Amino acid sequence: MQQPTSPCERSGSTITKLDFYNSTISNNTLHLIGGELRYKGIGIVRDSSVDLVVTVTSGDYTNITNSWAAQYNVPVGGSSTPNGLNGNFGTINLQTKQFAPKSGEGHFRMCLVDPLTSEPTKAENFTFTVADLDQRRGEKNIKEKLIMDVSQAETYHLWNNTEIKMECEDGSTATPCTPGVRTVFLSTEKGIGLDNPDDPTTMTELQLKRAVSFTFVNTACWEFTYDHYCPLEYNNECRMNRYGYSGGYFLFAGTTERLVNEGECLTPPAQSND
Repeated sequence: MQQPTSPCERSGSTITKLDFYNSTISNNTLHLIGGELRYKGIGIVRDSSVDLVVTVTSGDYTNITNSWAAQYNVPVGGSSTPNGLNGNFGTINLQTKQFAPKSGEGHFRMCLVDPLTSEPTKAENFTFTVADLDQRRGEKNIKEKLIMDVSQAETYHLWNNTEIKMECEDGSTATPCTPGVRTVFLSTEKGIGLDNPDDPTTMTELQLKRAVSFTFVNTACWEFTYDHYCPLEYNNECRMNRYGYSGGYFLFAGTTERLVNEGECLTPPAQSND
């Protein structure tokens, strides 16, 4: 039998499946300085169980506790948080504040790790999906964007008539971006809440239009930024809902087979050897 030769042919066969539904939250302190969000038993690498650990790499994400205290009655510094799981998806809460352009932004690092030593563990092949890239209703609405150096992945997949717009962090609208420049995946359409996915294996056409999957090879860790933001042209007059500024969620999962197998496969540009 002929083996797949191109990255896109290989990306259809996931070896390690990230299973959020059967994982458990063993540490939920991402909102604290030096904390983490740990999904215990997220998958199998070479016959051994691994955890997925999310950490904050920079920025002011830990300031989110003040918003939680006001909106969800969560004590500052407490262990109860909106982060964790929603069905078969992992969730991270983000809070957008008026006159605070970076308030809805989080810089994250995800790592597959040994459950006993927490040492990063490279997996031969796995897929990571970001879902529900949409925006709030109203003319002056909060939007969402994922910012990532796609060269961390071997391939990435978008639905054939995706609603996600791509541009480059350096301002260029011509993709693929120059090596070393991160790709920005922008929301373009409004969500209604009821259209949020809860299972990556049964996503609707609309949900697939608002998702992007990344296939990683021989990888343990990857980094990205997720942002719920008020566009500058609205001059901080955005409204997330009828109560004003509030929170939203970043949703992520493992393999979305239909998106990978039927969507458009893209490959990052080759890195320069200079």
